[in-house]
Amino acid sequence: MMAGEQKNVKSTWFTLGVRTLASIWTIITYQTVILLLVGWLWYRYVGVGSSMWFPMHQLPLQSMLTGAVGGVSYCMRAVYINRCVKNKWDSRWWPWYIVRPLLGSLVGVVAFLLLSAGLFVFGGAHESPTHSYGTLILSWVAGYNVDGFLSRVERMAQFSWRISPSQLAKDTGSEALTTNKER
Repeated sequence: MMAGEQKNVKSTWFTLGVRTLASIWTIITYQTVILLLVGWLWYRYVGVGSSMWFPMHQLPLQSMLTGAVGGVSYCMRAVYINRCVKNKWDSRWWPWYIVRPLLGSLVGVVAFLLLSAGLFVFGGAHESPTHSYGTLILSWVAGYNVDGFLSRVERMAQFSWRISPSQLAKDTGSEALTTNKER
């Protein structure tokens, strides 16, 4: 390899490295901003500095914020796994990193609604509906593992209401529950 070719290879590698580094830092900055926003919203509307203008809506808001934290946790872990462990970073996934915390917050609220409706039940002592740690834990898990949570909800709906699975459930190969006809 000639000196000019070697310089060109190094220049290309450096450019790709800078682009990768820029996309990673942009994603980490966005995730950090989401965490700061969640912290501010928690302080302002739920915690010590809360105005208490809607106390009956605190648990749904806590569930939404906790789901967002679960989504950010999963994204930060994905950055670490894909860049540091597998060394297979692909900048084409940046929309996923933007949408995942927002989707986590929505699924956190869905987890709250399912628990409030009695469709999900925890074993053990009954917790107060105004401050349920079980609800917050489930909201975090739902935000962290959106696909698994939605798959579980689909299986529950299929079993309870005989709803056929969505295309996502079919594509991911989740187990279909047997119907009475198949038994």
